[in-house]
Amino acid sequence: MHWADASSIVFLESLFKLVRKNQILFINVFRPGHEDTGDCISKYLEENLREDYITIEISPLVKTESLALIGNLLHNSSMPAGVCEMIIRKTEGNPFFIEEVIRSFIDDGIIEIKGNEFYITEKIHQANIPETINEVILSRVDKLDEKTKDLLKTASVIGRNFYFKVLEEAADTIGELDERLQYLKEVQLINEGGKKDEIEFLFKHALAQQATYDSILRDTRKKMHLKIARSIEKVFSDNLPEFYGTLAYHYEKAENLEKTEEYLIKAGDEAMKTAASSEAINNYNKALNLYLNNKEHNPDPQIIIDIEEKLAFALFAKGQNVEAVKYFDKVYTYYYGPIPKKKMQIFLTFTKDIFSLIKGVFFSKENKKRDATPLENKIIKLIHFKGHALVTFDPKRLFFETLYLTRHIKKIRLSGTIFGNSIIMSISSIFFWTGRSIYFANKLIDFSSKSRDEKNLRSWLFDSYIKALHTYLVSVLKTDDKSDEIYDAGTKIGEFWPVSVYMVFNALIQTELGNRKDAQDLINKLKTVCDSFENSLSISQYYRVQLAIYKKFREMETGIVFSEEAIKYVSATDHTGMMLLIYCSASIIHSLHGDLDTARDYLNKANKLLLNFKIKLYQSMCLLSESVLLVEEIKVSQAGNNNSDILIRKLAKTTKALVKQSHKVHGNLTEAFQMRAIYYWLIKNQRQSIKYFQKSIDWADYYGTKLELSRTYFELGKFLSNPKVKYNKLNGHSASHYLDKAKAMFEEMDLQWDLGEYQKYMDNND
Repeated sequence: MHWADASSIVFLESLFKLVRKNQILFINVFRPGHEDTGDCISKYLEENLREDYITIEISPLVKTESLALIGNLLHNSSMPAGVCEMIIRKTEGNPFFIEEVIRSFIDDGIIEIKGNEFYITEKIHQANIPETINEVILSRVDKLDEKTKDLLKTASVIGRNFYFKVLEEAADTIGELDERLQYLKEVQLINEGGKKDEIEFLFKHALAQQATYDSILRDTRKKMHLKIARSIEKVFSDNLPEFYGTLAYHYEKAENLEKTEEYLIKAGDEAMKTAASSEAINNYNKALNLYLNNKEHNPDPQIIIDIEEKLAFALFAKGQNVEAVKYFDKVYTYYYGPIPKKKMQIFLTFTKDIFSLIKGVFFSKENKKRDATPLENKIIKLIHFKGHALVTFDPKRLFFETLYLTRHIKKIRLSGTIFGNSIIMSISSIFFWTGRSIYFANKLIDFSSKSRDEKNLRSWLFDSYIKALHTYLVSVLKTDDKSDEIYDAGTKIGEFWPVSVYMVFNALIQTELGNRKDAQDLINKLKTVCDSFENSLSISQYYRVQLAIYKKFREMETGIVFSEEAIKYVSATDHTGMMLLIYCSASIIHSLHGDLDTARDYLNKANKLLLNFKIKLYQSMCLLSESVLLVEEIKVSQAGNNNSDILIRKLAKTTKALVKQSHKVHGNLTEAFQMRAIYYWLIKNQRQSIKYFQKSIDWADYYGTKLELSRTYFELGKFLSNPKVKYNKLNGHSASHYLDKAKAMFEEMDLQWDLGEYQKYMDNND
């Protein structure tokens, strides 16, 4: 590889990951010293696929190998030893250099070809070998006739690959193109490929193209780039979008700033259509900087804000949410002024915004509302995407700012907008996700569902993902079979967010139901989304939910290895919410695996992030991780006959808070009751312990969580089997009944770790 754009590198990185599960061999050939391409990919492979990656450094040819190459190139014709020594000394074992020297000898008549035989002439004794490979290439180019030389130079300005039609248009003053191109092939400066209406030719080596290009005077190059750009516009006028990036490059080299800006923006737009967000960001940034630094005009604020708006959406698509929000704010401020930032301003507007939302959504008649203006549609779209960016790193700001921004939708007919209903659904999720008001959230969901345009695919997607989130957090477990439809619809319109979140929470629902295969199928679909879009949030969501499933199904060894990969990737992003959840899962896995120091370290990191996330889901997860760790620490302490009073007091406080917070995170409540029961068992409060075991069973039956119910049965069976416990039955059933039920459920769900724990318990209590 000589060069590649950002999107191609991301694509290659995605392909390389296939080696983890497939028998595929990739052979990558890179030139050293190219930081943005070969070196970049080598670093990625070293960091992410170290066990599957081998670097082979290609050393220069040694003397015997150089002599063998010279012999092969000359079909073993004899060359004077002194000349061979000179070639080897100057080329320093570079095989391409050696080949070019031999070809230059052929061009100079030093070597003649007759039939298939090579003959060394008397001119060999006057042979002159240039000092560098570039000099060899240029000496060969200089021996061409003027017209052929001009043709080759024109081709070099087009690029290493060049189209016949473009070359024909750009080299319109040069005749006999076919014959000249045929000659350039014969002297092995170029190769041919494809048909004349496709990619026709390429330079045999990138260095040949670069050396030829560098030999052209700067002013001449400028004129040639301009002519080539216009040739491309003329030749491919019916298919120009494919060449926007190429046109931007040529106009930039021609120093036509206005055209460069135009095509950079168009190239960015095309990149966004194909989910190549890295390429789009690069193009928009270049266009913005070019425009701001153009001294030939006074910058137009509207043009600047239009580019910054495009950049905001590209950054969001990439998952660079902190940067995306900065640009979203710039756009909003340009049209409506700044959003209140000071605490007093926020407090004064909060109550007003709440009542405004209630009045605008529930009490304003639809026939009295109006259609949104183009500017309002723009701002509604901005609110929509900015909200989804904020949720990953600043939910508090999301809550207050989203309420503030709803003033733009209260008088608008939402069914007539693309994102209106999606915003209402998103606002509903804020209320139940943060635990502020489940009642109000449910009202908003009902309102949005009734007013949603059934033909609006985007609204349907957001309706589906919010309901999946709602089901897991604050409703009763139920499944749907819309994952294929959701995936197809999301990829069709380029909406990775609702598809990702839908897959995540339906995978968690299937996990709670004990359906390992169905949960993994959803994760695999999510992984496909990650591979289709260059979005770091989707990838972080994948790491978060895959690790959660390893934790839930107690796949400890796999989970430990995977957690390291997950932490390495997500810690390099700004998705702090995902990082917190990953730390919590990693802490639980290490706790149950017996590595309590590592578990405590991960939990401390999660709690540090929790300071910025006063969200019930995150609070509940940290408390659950703390509870699991404390129980394991107490076991170790008591096994060593050490005083565990301080740990038990911490567990009392932690499990109490866990139960409280989990009432608004239904997915954790079965475990919360279970942990509270274990706490009371540890302090010998048997009545409270059996009360919370009963709560855990009742909630699991109501909510539908089969996985944690099996573990509650196991813990309850152990509790009732303890000779020191005065209770020997619950609901008329003995310890053996609950132990048998636990074992049967473990086997049904193939919970190997739990079966191992069960067997250890039974062996120790025969």
